[in-house]
Amino acid sequence: MNSKIKIIKNSVILFIIFSIIICAICLILKFTHSREFGFIVSAEVENEEIVILLMGDSLMEDTIWVEEFSKVLKKEYKFVDFKIIKSAKTGEMSDSAVLRIDKELEKYNPNIVILAYGTNDVNVIHIEKYKNNMELIIQKSLKYNAKVFVNLIGPFEPTALKEKYIYYNFEIVKLSNKLDFEIIDIDIALSGDIEANLADHTHYSDRGSLIVAETVFTSLLEYIKGEIKNE
Repeated sequence: MNSKIKIIKNSVILFIIFSIIICAICLILKFTHSREFGFIVSAEVENEEIVILLMGDSLMEDTIWVEEFSKVLKKEYKFVDFKIIKSAKTGEMSDSAVLRIDKELEKYNPNIVILAYGTNDVNVIHIEKYKNNMELIIQKSLKYNAKVFVNLIGPFEPTALKEKYIYYNFEIVKLSNKLDFEIIDIDIALSGDIEANLADHTHYSDRGSLIVAETVFTSLLEYIKGEIKNE
């Protein structure tokens, strides 16, 4: 009899423990949706929209890196609604970007702004003017409470005759000490094998575009994590 009572008690205890575990799992699933990169995301952020505005020249318009970046982003964060706006124009320089940045910011009200200017400015727009243009574009973006990222210029093949681009990049680096924005060093990322990473003396090949996409994604990763946690 005692043995039978003991078995019953043990069964009841196991049933209670099992029930508690099931309830705990259900509770966790109720308040969490997914684990990405090792952190828990509240179910409440599902379908939250994060708008990313990208402005640049033909390195953005005529290559595939923005599309590849978008694929990686949406694959890694299936639960977030990313709106990717590619507002790029072939041949555009920082002068023209200054004239249309207000309209783009007002139209899209982005959470993140990625700027990629300078390829056409080198040897055409004086370096001081380029710096002033970029400073103005960045300041306007910051006033919209957007997080700003700036792609550095380069690299180029020697035939492009744009070796002075490093001085333009230096001005961006100096500017980052003054304004709150992040630099994405595309130049270093692509310099390992310029011949393979460029389709011509300037533009990214498909391979180069994949490297740029991954570099941009990695640069934005910590900020996106923070944005999701704060939702």
